[in-house]
Order: sequence, then structure tokens, then C-alpha cells
Amino acid sequence: MTVQTNLQLYNQLAAAGFQVREIQQVDVAYGAALRLFTGRYRANGKPFSAHLVGTSSILARHGAALDVIIAGLLHATYLQGEFGSGKPGASPNRRRWMRQFVSSEVDELLVAYAQFPWKPKHLAQLAPEVTSLPERTRKVLFMRIANALEDQLDFAAQFSAKKHRDGGQGKSREEWGIEIGTALGHEALAGELKAELNQVAWVGAEALKKPASGSFLVAPRSHRVKWLPGLRFGFRKAIQRIKAK
Repeated sequence: MTVQTNLQLYNQLAAAGFQVREIQQVDVAYGAALRLFTGRYRANGKPFSAHLVGTSSILARHGAALDVIIAGLLHATYLQGEFGSGKPGASPNRRRWMRQFVSSEVDELLVAYAQFPWKPKHLAQLAPEVTSLPERTRKVLFMRIANALEDQLDFAAQFSAKKHRDGGQGKSREEWGIEIGTALGHEALAGELKAELNQVAWVGAEALKKPASGSFLVAPRSHRVKWLPGLRFGFRKAIQRIKAK
């Protein structure tokens, strides 16, 4: 497995010349990621938090700015983050909550990432004019390509049904990512994605495909308590809080 830990990411950032206060911003964002993605796994069974750190590490390794690195660490916030309602989306309340942990620019990148249609048809339309796109859109594409590479590294894409949605559309989203990444000046990143694209886990892995989202949630047992034990537990916690005052 190519799982990278948050400490490895911080060491990587320090080696790249980022200051302590900047690495502390990444650590605060990592704390938010743990709140939003605990219990979520990629299609290959890898903890989602490890996927987030891996994507952020790829961005750092390829020279991304701090806001892009932090946004890469939280890239799926408004797509798959658990805010308590079980529904995706960037509501005003959620965005206010996120801005406790990240800057306004990072939050804007997270919203743009969630809204970006990462599909072959849309990418085919963007490709001819990619260098003239707004800076924020180019940053989102950088994040998307890094995310695609991270998926390939641990075979998550082999276990996901996402790739089958691209069938019959010519180039896949990853192949468009290679072309667009090259056009944006991320040749090394595009080269890594190209090298990993056709790797396979083993014959028959497609039989293990997970839902089309490419990830799944396994909630802790405490999130599934029956109503009576849950009521008792809540009552005890309330008494403890009253006594603590």
C-alpha cells in the first residue's frame, strides 16, 4: 500500500521550505478532515483520511501553493463529508463551520471542486482552452488530477464502478486529465498518472466493485444505538455535564 500519514506530509512540507505556521494551518485542516471522514473508506478499503493525505502529498510534491495543498487535503468535503445530515452540499451553515479551519480562499476551492463536472464530455470541451481558464479553475483541475493519481496508486479505481460510466465516451476522465495536466505545465504529474493508469490489482478484481461513488461509510456502532440505550446514554451525559458545572 502507498498510504501516506499526516506526519509524512508535514515532513514533506518542511523539506519543501514551508514555515511552521503554514504547516500548522495544514494540521488544523487535517483535524477537520478527521471530523468529516471518520468511518469513510475508499472502494479498495483504504481509510478516506489516508486518501486525502495522499492527494495533498501529491500536490505538495508537485509544487502546489499552500491553499491548494490544504484544499487537496479536504477536497471531498462538500461531496462526501459527514456533516450530520447524510447529504452532500455546500450550505451557508456548512461553509461557516468550515471557515473555522480554513481560509476563505480554501473554502472557495472546496466549493469549486464540488461543483466541477469531472466527466469526459466536459473535459473534452475544456481541453482546447485550458490555459485561458480562470486561475481557480486551473487549481481545481490540478487537485482533480492529483486525486485521480492517488486513486490509481492503491487500486481504488479498480474497485470502483466510476470508470464504467466513462465507457463509450472516447477518452476516460483520467486520460483527459493527462492531456490537461500536460497543457497546464504539470508534465511530471501527468506522466505519473499515465504510468499508473493501466495497472490492475488482479484478474477478477472487477467482481469486487463498490458503489458508484467510489467510497463507502462504515459508521461506528455507537452511531447505530437502539433508541432506549441511546436515551439512557444521553441522560447520563446530561447529568455529568450538570455536575461538572
